[in-house]
Amino acid sequence: MENRKTLVIKKSWRFLPLEMANVIIFLLPAAYILYDYNVGIIAFILLIIYMLFVTWIGVYVIYYLRFPQEMILTGIGVRFRQDGFYEWKDIASSRIEKTVYQSKTEEGTMISHTRHTLVVELKNASSVRVSADQLDKTPDQIVRLFEERKSLS
Repeated sequence: MENRKTLVIKKSWRFLPLEMANVIIFLLPAAYILYDYNVGIIAFILLIIYMLFVTWIGVYVIYYLRFPQEMILTGIGVRFRQDGFYEWKDIASSRIEKTVYQSKTEEGTMISHTRHTLVVELKNASSVRVSADQLDKTPDQIVRLFEERKSLS
């Protein structure tokens, strides 16, 4: 019965195509230079190092985006990837905090970016703050799941 109540929230695949495109775009100039130009040994080695570095960054980003489990909600409590395990009886409330950042483009238009943070208030007057952006559930769904799980315990 406990496994039926377990829910794992992971990073979203939403930005994966963008990251793959970045890796390919940064590899194309080096591959073109190696293919089309007669370069010296030092330039060849530097281009190979550059290509390996860009590939390593791409693999790291792809791994980072998909595999870590950000939070696991069970019938007894919630486990955060970096902040440990908390039982539902120790959690007073949970909410989403929205922070809006404004930035100006070169053309002068204002762009706003919203950052969502899950704030879990504990009964011992401390709190846990976890980024709720780039997850496979929306911030509102996460709060709803927290409330449902807490009421079941």
